[in-house]
Amino acid sequence: MRPLEIAALVVLACAALTRFAPAATRPRWTRPLPWFALALFVVHAIVEGARWPLYPAYALALLLSLLAVRRVPEAAPRRSRRTVGRVVGALGALLIVGLSAVFAAGFPIFEYPPPSGPYGVGTTRLAFVDSARVDPFAPKPERRRELLANVWYPAEVEAGAPRAPFWPRDTDAEAAIGLPAFAFSHLALVPAHASPDAPMARAKARWPVIIYSHGFNSTPWQNVVQMEELASHGFVVVSLGHTYDASRLTFPDGHVVLDNSRTRKPMPSGEAQQEVARLSAKLDSVADPDSTRATWRHMEEYFAQVGVYVLPSTDVWYDDTRFLIHRLTAIDAGTDQETVGTRDRFAGRLDLERLGVAGMSFGGSTAGVTCIRDRRCKAGVNIDGWQFGQILDHPLHVPFLFMSREGNGQFPVFFGSSADLLHVEVRGTTHGSFADLAIAMPFFRWIALPNLALLGTTDGAIIERVMSRYLLAFFQRYLLDVPQPLLDAPSPPDDLRDATLTVVRPSTARPAPNAPSGPS
Repeated sequence: MRPLEIAALVVLACAALTRFAPAATRPRWTRPLPWFALALFVVHAIVEGARWPLYPAYALALLLSLLAVRRVPEAAPRRSRRTVGRVVGALGALLIVGLSAVFAAGFPIFEYPPPSGPYGVGTTRLAFVDSARVDPFAPKPERRRELLANVWYPAEVEAGAPRAPFWPRDTDAEAAIGLPAFAFSHLALVPAHASPDAPMARAKARWPVIIYSHGFNSTPWQNVVQMEELASHGFVVVSLGHTYDASRLTFPDGHVVLDNSRTRKPMPSGEAQQEVARLSAKLDSVADPDSTRATWRHMEEYFAQVGVYVLPSTDVWYDDTRFLIHRLTAIDAGTDQETVGTRDRFAGRLDLERLGVAGMSFGGSTAGVTCIRDRRCKAGVNIDGWQFGQILDHPLHVPFLFMSREGNGQFPVFFGSSADLLHVEVRGTTHGSFADLAIAMPFFRWIALPNLALLGTTDGAIIERVMSRYLLAFFQRYLLDVPQPLLDAPSPPDDLRDATLTVVRPSTARPAPNAPSGPS
């Protein structure tokens, strides 16, 4: 927690204890404590920023301050009743203070290490309209498909330059775990390390590009730590928001597009969800490529049968990514006149011959499909995503990294590649661990309920370090041809000991049944 938060909560706890102590035992100097606590909270709200975990503490401080305005005489009769009332009041007040402290620490205003690369990091937004496509998810017919991207890039950042928020307020991400938007509001108070619209670095003429796709019902600001790390080492990272499947996208003209995936195709029934869970558990338990593919085919057929809402998005997200590559090509050539945002800084600066595609969850599935169908993808990463789409029958032709939670047995589905396959499994993680949630809300690591294992047991800082180091090493090797001892080491270094690396070379991978599809 932040200094003023801690100080205000300590003073508030003291004020609550003295308020409910017998009048004869209260020292005179304790009378101003409620006002002092309230004043500290006001200063905290102005200097540090108010936030929802402390709302109960704010209310308690105001209540105690109002009660302290005048001295209320003690009632004479029934001393035992007064004693019980004091005890209950003190315990209730301390419970409010304690819960406020727990939630403030569980949803923290955190600091994280600055990116390790030699360049500063800039960030900007770009908005696009694909005039050639009717948006199949838009509630209004014949609406063209519009997209929003956030970009991180190597930049010339002056000392003291303003810093972007970790997640801006207009994301309202729910991260597909059903939490209300306010649970993420504290992230707008966390300063990131990127500077908005900073000038692009001049150290090189062109910079390699990585396109990133978020998870279902998440945000283009997901995985900020990795975006900044890659940008600081000389990559332009374009994180694409997939409209109507992202939680919320705010476009430059102010209009907002919300996720409507569940309304346009509801989740299946409880019985169907149990069958999906059974197939998923079976998929995680097999290790043979043929069995993995067979289970995947069964799962995709069942998804289609019960109408799981994510399947229609497979081709749409791929088309989004393919369109973005076309638009980035035009931006680099200086011929683009339609993109909204500071696109000119990227003219002549994008090395699209060194293009990587990555994503988390459903975005990871999109990365796999893109690397199969579009020859412009030179390397790809799937972070713990179910690999929907053509990968069962069309082997990858580019190096591919699958990063996964502990116990995820889906890696053999990628076998048959004509290039290197890498698998990084992270101990003590769950699916949500890879979406910034482990550092953004460690509260869900602290609770160990049987049906609420959202974030596993591994500390968020460790997970972020594993993701950043392996993603950087992978793209430096396979896009820049820079040797990476980390990817050849038989065991990881001590600070990455929670990760296990498996490398499958083309000569040892079992072939997939069909040849890869042609270039797009």
